[in-house]
Amino acid sequence: MEISEDILQYVFSWLPAKPIYRFKAVCKSSSEFSTNKLFAWTQARNLQVKDDSGFFLQPSLSTGFKHRDKVEYHSLPGEQLFSGVPQKSLQSLQNTGSKVLASSNGLILCQNTKTPDDRNLFLCNPTTQTWRTIPTPQDLGGVNWPKGVVLECNINNPISDPDHQDYMLLIIHPPRDWLPHYECKIYSPKEGGWKEKKIHKFGPRTLHLDMPVYHNGAVHFVSDCRDPSVRRGSVYYRPYIVAYDINNDITRKLRLPNDARKGSDGTVHNSKLGIFKWGSRKSSSESICLVRLKKYVFTAWVLRDYDSVSWIRIMKIRVRAMGLMEPNPNYIAGFTVMNGKTLLFATRKKVYSYNMIGRSQQIEQVCERQCQCQYDNYWNVCFTSYSNTLHPLGIGAATLPDI
Repeated sequence: MEISEDILQYVFSWLPAKPIYRFKAVCKSSSEFSTNKLFAWTQARNLQVKDDSGFFLQPSLSTGFKHRDKVEYHSLPGEQLFSGVPQKSLQSLQNTGSKVLASSNGLILCQNTKTPDDRNLFLCNPTTQTWRTIPTPQDLGGVNWPKGVVLECNINNPISDPDHQDYMLLIIHPPRDWLPHYECKIYSPKEGGWKEKKIHKFGPRTLHLDMPVYHNGAVHFVSDCRDPSVRRGSVYYRPYIVAYDINNDITRKLRLPNDARKGSDGTVHNSKLGIFKWGSRKSSSESICLVRLKKYVFTAWVLRDYDSVSWIRIMKIRVRAMGLMEPNPNYIAGFTVMNGKTLLFATRKKVYSYNMIGRSQQIEQVCERQCQCQYDNYWNVCFTSYSNTLHPLGIGAATLPDI
């Protein structure tokens, strides 16, 4: 029984890019799928509703990213057959000293440290080994890293236009000595340039710009736990979340749950807050997850109602109680939440995953850490989730250079 090419394309378009490339070697009909631009758009659209299958692991910005620092890629448990990044792509990132800043639907935004000019910011699809440069704002040249970076790719329908560009790129700067307010820059692919906005109402606390959450048309940042300059009695004395509505230029302060605010007044030095996306993609359950690591205990809450800022606690567990089989398991070098349900965290030498919902809460070792940061302190690695799609890059795309 013969299967028509249309049916094959439909079935294959629901697969991650890695098995599609594997089928090229054994199925003549599928050998041209990866180079068909309409098929690539369809496959990228279909995978928008699926979980990310892997992640990049690298030194965090706070530890001072250097040319020699290595960017690793790892698949989640059970995803090794479906997730992967070609070694050539990783080697190219390594050779350019590139830092992965953000990821969405198979595209990653990177900045390299070896070209201190206006071309060191670029979009890349590591699966298809393609890239295109993005004009870098003048005050971001060289190795001055962008802070709050959001990359969002949305495909509502299969698109036959090979030059279609469907992403949003946003960068937020913290205040500087000569500029007391936050700055927002939005990149327009159609116009090929950046639009600037000024934001004043972010509050006095330092914001964790390295973990933005784009939700409900706004980008969200959580504040630092410690700020000795904020005095007791101030409305900003406890940590909070700031939401910036991009379209309406409105900022809003979201209150943290009461039990998350307790002990977060600057007296506890080994406390860390993070916010992440929560719930199934493109569904009503999508929300924000708040995670606190305090005194070697992970606690997590989910924003149950956005308008009333109502939270519900979903997890509280001590690191040692998770069952890590290694010396000094209390040392946590970084953590994140992937796919709205999985807590990922790194120790000195390993990365673990922990299912935060349901009855199957268990620890799994994901991988061994390859990179060891030059600074042996807390929070020295960061995670960037990734889904390997055939997402095209549009005008200006080229093959990754052999450097």
